[in-house]
Amino acid sequence: MTAEEWMARAREAVREKPTAALRWLAQAGIGVGRDLVDEASDPHGQILGTTADAARAELIAVLAEAQTPQEFAVSVETLYAQGDNDVKRGVLRGLNLLTERGALPDETVTAGVALVHDALRANDPRLVASGMGAFAGAHLDQDTWRQGVIKLVFMDVPFSAVARLDERRDAELGRMARDLVRERSSAGRVITTDLGTLAEPIAKG
Repeated sequence: MTAEEWMARAREAVREKPTAALRWLAQAGIGVGRDLVDEASDPHGQILGTTADAARAELIAVLAEAQTPQEFAVSVETLYAQGDNDVKRGVLRGLNLLTERGALPDETVTAGVALVHDALRANDPRLVASGMGAFAGAHLDQDTWRQGVIKLVFMDVPFSAVARLDERRDAELGRMARDLVRERSSAGRVITTDLGTLAEPIAKG
């Protein structure tokens, strides 16, 4: 079975039986492979992820179409709670995909915000990066969003993982970045281009 055939079968199965979604998300790596989407620009899969990540995100979008907003909110909470980090990433990337496609129901936003809060407490850079995508850019409160950006600095994740960075960065995030620059300079540590840029004053339009 080709990856395309597996994906078609998974879409149909999730559409017909949403309660089976965890099985299909868990098997996505076998079904479509785990190749990096763009090894040259994203060698660690932190930004664009893998083919399996993309498949899981698409299946989450199928699940959203197959269920009411209330049912979908419960489903993503359950999938995230029961899944491993691969499935958790798929749920978060699915929420990012849905956000890019249009406005989300309140039930989805409430459930998704709680999941992103959990992801930002994790120590897996790919999970944290997935949590700072389009969904967080649109719906996460400013304080938590800032903390997410700073956590990516500590995890050496490029800021290209952060959706709406230029739009949402503010003076407080700049202050936090400058504090980090001073600490790292004192310790003789490398200041990344991302961090140095974030520490610069925000240009007035």
